[in-house]
Amino acid sequence: MKSAWGALALFAFSPVAIASPQFIDPKTEAALAMHWQVGFDEMITEGRRNLETLVADPDQVIGIEFLLAEPLKGSVMSGYGHSMLRFVGKNGQWATDFVLSFSALVDEPKMSALKGLFGGYKAFPRVSLFGEFWKEYASGEGRGIERYIIPSNTKLRKQLLDALALWYRNPDQYLGSYTFINKNCSGLLTELLERAGFGAPGEMKTIIPTRVAPRLSQQLMNIYPRLVIESVRPVLEATAQALTISVDEIKSAKTWPKDSAEKLLRKLSYRELFVLLQEVPLISEEIRRPLIDRVKSSPELTLEEILGIRWIHPSFYELCRSRRCAQALYALEESIWTEGEVKEAVSARLNLLHEVQFRPEMAEFYTHLVKLTVAHELRKDPMLELQFPDSSSP
Repeated sequence: MKSAWGALALFAFSPVAIASPQFIDPKTEAALAMHWQVGFDEMITEGRRNLETLVADPDQVIGIEFLLAEPLKGSVMSGYGHSMLRFVGKNGQWATDFVLSFSALVDEPKMSALKGLFGGYKAFPRVSLFGEFWKEYASGEGRGIERYIIPSNTKLRKQLLDALALWYRNPDQYLGSYTFINKNCSGLLTELLERAGFGAPGEMKTIIPTRVAPRLSQQLMNIYPRLVIESVRPVLEATAQALTISVDEIKSAKTWPKDSAEKLLRKLSYRELFVLLQEVPLISEEIRRPLIDRVKSSPELTLEEILGIRWIHPSFYELCRSRRCAQALYALEESIWTEGEVKEAVSARLNLLHEVQFRPEMAEFYTHLVKLTVAHELRKDPMLELQFPDSSSP
């Protein structure tokens, strides 16, 4: 979350400063600088600790996901989204998974926009917990987070972590300066993937966050339907509509009508009530109590169900080399995504097989794609099995 990183200015696609924490006394420049330095030092220390923990044990990472914080409407600074990489942990606890986000390391209390645009700050690999990024984007900024599974294997995941460790330990050689038109959140992330063996050399990099997922598709690494974590914004908007006041008034909780509890109990679902209670802590006790009672009496929901963070079977994160593996994946796919989403994904796979030319450096991903496509064709017509003998080759 933002406060844990102190008064740090981070950049996504465009430079954007994170506001200083509320406890900072802005009356004197000396006090501001002192508090900024404390936050800056804490951010560096925590980032180093997280990264070293991540790269120290590659076996704890069972999967990779590309994350896109959705573009923020009406914002020039965040209008193209923000690119991140999730390292899915073996323990199955999404909130404690590590997430990598490249940003500009603003090493002074006052950020310079020109320096951010043209390379005046060093590029910094921020490694934090997924739960903190969720709070920053889905809760704090009202932005949904799109998830894209990148199938891999033990070797590729280790190569990725080794490359990240190398970059971190040799920042001047591999990271350099953060720039708007080259080494931004997407440019550095896609370059790291390419250097680690994800994608064909020279064809992976893009500096625009919203173009990373299509680039992954072109490199045969985005073949499953996407997953979307909704922001809390729709819940706040539904609450505002129910009470006929603005979203800002919902957040302040100062001008809520006296019959708010009655209206909300009638209009909002259990999940929406839970999210509302979490996001608006200033609700008066008179209104809050009936809402809490309703939530307590609700059907048992997991935190993942409430926040819309879907658990994915570990098999999806592995590259397939056999028909049996692909058939199991295809059956699991139908149990997770809707019929329409699966149908669209199958169509996209068939198009990729016709459009993408096989190359040795893409062999693992090509084999995975072929096996999944064959599994679909066999599901339609089991008699085709003789035409698709199982093997580990493309």
